[in-house]
Order: sequence, then C-alpha cells, then structure tokens
Amino acid sequence: MYWPETTWMRMDPFTGIRQLQHEINRLFNGSSFGEESDVFPAVNLWSHDEQVILTAHVPGVDPKDIEINVQGDQLVLQGERKEDELSKDVVCRREERSFGKFSRSFDLPYEIDSSKVMAKCMKGVLTVVLERTEASKPRKIAIAAE
Repeated sequence: MYWPETTWMRMDPFTGIRQLQHEINRLFNGSSFGEESDVFPAVNLWSHDEQVILTAHVPGVDPKDIEINVQGDQLVLQGERKEDELSKDVVCRREERSFGKFSRSFDLPYEIDSSKVMAKCMKGVLTVVLERTEASKPRKIAIAAE
C-alpha cells in the first residue's frame, strides 16, 4: 500500500495538547472558551534615557472618563467606555464593541516625576509623556586620585 508523504506529515500527535494549552491560556487571560478577547485599550510603551512614552488606542472614550495615576515606577490607566445610547425602539442586531470600565497597570523601567507627566488625547489616541526623576538618572562618579 502506498502512503503519500503528505499523509504522515500532517498527523501531529501534539495537536490536541496545543489546542488545550491555547484554551487554558485564554482562560487565564480573562476570556471564555470559544471567544476571542482583546485587551482594551491597546497600548504601546517606549522609553529612552529621559522619558517613557505611552500611547493608548481609546476610540469612543471621552478623555474626561480616563484617569492616569503614576506612583514611583508604576502607571495605572483606567477609565470607562460608555455604552451607545439608543432609543428604546432600536433592536441591536450585532454588538462587537465592548463597553464598561477598564484598568491597566504598567511597570515602568525607572521612577517617574509625577509632577511632570503630560497627557493629550487626539483622534482616539491617548499619549502620555512621563519624565524620569533626577534621582533615578545614572550619575557619573568622579574618582579622586591620591
């Protein structure tokens, strides 16, 4: 009997284990089985010697409904995306956009001067610029010669 190479190459004894692992990972990430869940808001975080810059995708969120807290080397971003207000005679046929409260926290690479934090929101993108504290900046130490 002839077995084409593609038959035995497609059989992977670990497929079921990988699927189970994927479902367990999704469970621990807060989503339920069979349902894809994105973390909201999606965030990018960059740093260099002087600053950390965070951008968050927050479409449909009023900037007044966003709160940013910085303490030491941790930033907490929280807020609420409110549900669309529709009249009572409207029937929802599909609802994919989530709403409700959100909260995300981030460990920053160094301590931040909370008095110098700047934030702005334009076209659904929140940008937060965080300045490094003077005490957390590396200092060059002069060595005295005898």
